[in-house]
Amino acid sequence: MRLRHGELACHQRGLMQQLRDFWKEGHLCDVVLKSIDGKEHPVHRNVLSAASAALKALLCAPFREAEQIRQGKPVEMAASGGAVSAFVDYIYGGEPDVATMDAVELLRLAGAYGLPCLAQAVEADLQASLDSQLALQLLQETVIWGMPDLRLACEEQVAKDFQQCTLREEFLKLTGRQLQRILQREDLNVSREEVVVQALFKWAKSSRDKQKEMIYMLSNIDFPSLSSSNLHVLCHAAQSLGPSGADWECEVKEALSLHRKRPSSEVSRAHRPKRQCLSH
Repeated sequence: MRLRHGELACHQRGLMQQLRDFWKEGHLCDVVLKSIDGKEHPVHRNVLSAASAALKALLCAPFREAEQIRQGKPVEMAASGGAVSAFVDYIYGGEPDVATMDAVELLRLAGAYGLPCLAQAVEADLQASLDSQLALQLLQETVIWGMPDLRLACEEQVAKDFQQCTLREEFLKLTGRQLQRILQREDLNVSREEVVVQALFKWAKSSRDKQKEMIYMLSNIDFPSLSSSNLHVLCHAAQSLGPSGADWECEVKEALSLHRKRPSSEVSRAHRPKRQCLSH
């Protein structure tokens, strides 16, 4: 004879709700998670271990954290109290409200402890509340490398508000590849192509390594969209770099040549500005 659950889903929900009530009451909790601000979060080791293999390894395997648990010490979590609280609440079946700053940390925790459903939920909320500052901040997070939709949304937001983004300190922390992807976009919103050049030089000045990368990233500049006077300035700058600036100097001279021929409607039609906003 085999006993069957007539309402298995209901039974499972009931158990989860009971565990959640135990957690809220602090009943039978056998592990304490400690956030970086010193706040302690009592939890059940079996519930967290069941949530992911990474948490099971953290709490049960013979690592330093497991030894701390045996000694009655809290497990240190590299996140704020708000992020850890939301992290635990979600595992216990809750749907917590999360501040934007906590959401960024929560995304790290979801990636570190193998909780893809939590990562997807946080990603959706971040995309819904994305602004320039948040986009620049998220692009510094390695965890979003595995989230192409969120990464693209961040790059699109930076491109949309590019001139304001260049004024932020976080802009200088973009990697060469990230900035290159943004500069390659046709929907990069600028008042003049000179804004793109100024942003690239500002970014390059922030470190010596970036100055080396800048030479190769200049290929993303639409030189014919620059004014003749600024092209002359860039030409002198390219000449001062010697052999490494040769290709750059050649492109600048080609753009200057195009400027001199601009009265010809045929030549004018031959150049289409790279940026959609400058197409007029």
